[in-house]
Amino acid sequence: MSQSIILSLINSALSENTGASFYLQKLRGTTAEINIASQNFKKSFWLTFDEHGIQPINALDKPATVTISGPIRAFLNLAFHQDIHAAVGLGLTFSGDNSVLETLQALWSRTEVDWEEYVSQWTGDIISYQLSNGMRYAKKRKSEVLASTCQNISEYLTEEIRYFPTRLKTNYFMNTVDSLHKDVERLALRINQLCAAKS
Repeated sequence: MSQSIILSLINSALSENTGASFYLQKLRGTTAEINIASQNFKKSFWLTFDEHGIQPINALDKPATVTISGPIRAFLNLAFHQDIHAAVGLGLTFSGDNSVLETLQALWSRTEVDWEEYVSQWTGDIISYQLSNGMRYAKKRKSEVLASTCQNISEYLTEEIRYFPTRLKTNYFMNTVDSLHKDVERLALRINQLCAAKS
C-alpha cells in the first residue's frame, strides 16, 4: 500500500470526522517526520497539516515539529488497532513538540479508517471480511491470553513456589505487626512512668 493511498484513505476518514477540523486547525503548518525501519527496510518521509488533512512534502529545510519512528509492525498496530500503548511496546517512539503530539494522538484516536473497504477492492468482500474478522479475533485472543498468563503467573508465585505470600497470610502478618507495635508503645509508656516515679 503506497504512501499516497494511505494518506488518501486517512484524509477521507478525516473528512467524515466532524471533530477533525478542530484538531487540524491546531496542527496547521506543523510538520512530521516519519521513520519506518526494520531489519532489511528503512524509509523516511515528511508530512504537513492543513485544513484539508495530511499532505506529503518532499523534504524539510528545518527539523520537523514532531518525529515518529519505529518498526513496520508498530505502525501497523497503530493503524489497525489505534492502540498507542501497544505500538510503543512494539518499538514506536515519539519526539518533538509535546502539545502537537498530544493533538495528533487526540485526532488519531477519533479517526476510523475503513481499511476493510480498501482491502475489499483488491480481494473481494468475503476475503476482506474474513481478514478483518481474523484481525479482530487475534486482538481479542491476545488480550485473553495476556490476562490468563498474568493470572497463572500470580497463582504460580503464590501457591506453587510460595515466592509471594497469599492475601490471607499478608493480612495476618500486617495485623500481627500492628498488634506488636501497639504492645511496644504501651511498654514504652509503662517504662517512662516507672522511671518518672523513681525520680
